[in-house]
Amino acid sequence: MIRAFILVTGDGSKVTVQSSSGGDTEITQLSQKIVDKIDLGIDDMKCYHANGHLFNYEVEDEACYFCVAQESCKRRLCFGFLATIKKEYQQKYRGKANSEAFKAYVRQQLDFFNNNPEADKIRGILNQVDEVKEIALSNIDKLVERGGRIEELAEMSEDLEQRSGEFARASHQLKRHMFFQNIKWSACLVISIIVCVLVVLIILFLLIFVPVMVVKNRAG
Repeated sequence: MIRAFILVTGDGSKVTVQSSSGGDTEITQLSQKIVDKIDLGIDDMKCYHANGHLFNYEVEDEACYFCVAQESCKRRLCFGFLATIKKEYQQKYRGKANSEAFKAYVRQQLDFFNNNPEADKIRGILNQVDEVKEIALSNIDKLVERGGRIEELAEMSEDLEQRSGEFARASHQLKRHMFFQNIKWSACLVISIIVCVLVVLIILFLLIFVPVMVVKNRAG
C-alpha cells in the first residue's frame, strides 16, 4: 500500500498528501528528511528500502515526485503511481501544486492504486509493451545480420547466373560447330561415293567396251 505522496517543486512549494489509512509519524519524518536531501537540479529516479517501507522518487524538470509505501507494495506500482501524478501535474497543475484540485486528484489516485486491481494490470501491460519492444529490436538486429548473409547469397546467385550464361553460349557455339562438322563430313562422304562410282564406271568401260571395239575393228 502507498502511504503518502510528497511533491517538491523548484519554486519552493511542498505538498504532502496521505492515503485514507493515514501514515506513521516516524515514516513521515523519515520521508521529509529524504526529500530535503534530493537535488532538484538533477533528473533522477531511485528507490530506498528502510524500516519495512519503500521510499520511491523521481526528479524531472526541477520537481520531485515522492511516495512512501509498505515493502510488500510492488515497485512498479509505486513508480506507476508517480508517473501518473507527474503527467497530470505537468499538464494541468504546474504552478498550482497547493491547489485543492491537485490534492484531490492525488487522493483519488492513491485510492485507485491501493484498492483497484486494475492499477497493477496497467503497469503489467506497459511492461509487456516494453518487452515486446525489446523483442522487436532484437528481431531487427537478427534481420540485419541475416541481411548480410542474404546479400552474400545474392552475389553468389548473380555469379552462378553469369556462369550459367557463359556455359549456355559455349554450348550453343559447340552445337553449331558440330552441325557444320556433320555437314562437312556428309559432303565428303557423298563426294567420295560419286568418285568411287565414276572410277568403277571407267574401269568397266575400259574392260568391256574397249576390247569389243578393238575386236570389231580387226574384223572389219
